[in-house]
Amino acid sequence: MTSHDIFTGVGVVMTTPFTANGEVDEEGLQKHTRFLVEGGITRGNGWLVPTGSTGECYALTNDERARVWEIVIDAAAGQVPVVVGTNHANTREAIELSRRAEHLGAAATMNLAPFYHALDKTAYLTHYKQLSNAVDIPVQIYTNPYVSGFEVPVEWFAELADLEHIEAVKFVSTDVLAYEKLSRLRGRELIINNGLGEPWEPLGFICGSPGVVSGHANYMPEVIVEMVSLGRQGRYDDMYALLKAKINPLSDLMYRELPAGGYVPVQIKYIEKAKGLIKNSRGRAPFIDLSAEIAEKTDRIMASIGLA
Repeated sequence: MTSHDIFTGVGVVMTTPFTANGEVDEEGLQKHTRFLVEGGITRGNGWLVPTGSTGECYALTNDERARVWEIVIDAAAGQVPVVVGTNHANTREAIELSRRAEHLGAAATMNLAPFYHALDKTAYLTHYKQLSNAVDIPVQIYTNPYVSGFEVPVEWFAELADLEHIEAVKFVSTDVLAYEKLSRLRGRELIINNGLGEPWEPLGFICGSPGVVSGHANYMPEVIVEMVSLGRQGRYDDMYALLKAKINPLSDLMYRELPAGGYVPVQIKYIEKAKGLIKNSRGRAPFIDLSAEIAEKTDRIMASIGLA
């Protein structure tokens, strides 16, 4: 399986369900994985991403992350690639997590460079050189200025693309020109996935991205698969109509009215619970529950777009 096969279609950044007492809900996670596969997230149509930001990686211990990976890889049953999030605040732990993921059978890893301090070019390249040398599976670089505190200059990717196992980039930026520039500055076949979500398509497809990273696919995979199919066909008017009707109403609420980004996974799980996909929608502290106001607005939008 090539990297292009892995990072094509819909990359679902999976939520991590918890039980009422705050433990990982293993049964719920298994059922959720099967729901996504049966909803069309399969080899060639997408990939699964447990323990990314939407999976509350920052709130899980390393052992919990590994257990999540085991459950998802087992439940996926080889029908869809599993690309696990190995974000950590230091390179040593990121390498350990990535090696552990490879041992458990992950198809690839997605990794955000160490956060806390903004990195200069030397530190940034050093991190990914060491990570690339430590594993024998593809690594997807994850850029997220909202977490790392800085925008990665596009020019750095010309050097990153020459590292053996650096195969893809989940690019998070509102700079349209940077996205377009990156699509031309790929070096060898460095795969670019839009990391800002569905509202930023069809820009990703226009710039040559073979897939989109999606949180909404957690509860409506068929809709996001259809959106990507329209993009692949160049039917951008139809794609935008679908975005406007089914996706943007929740995206607008999610990214404009939630008081902090940490509530995004909670809102997604709130919708999953309303659809009967999981039993509990709570996140881990400090982002535990939606406010009554946001919950009510979410209910209204779900009803208006046929999700209720």
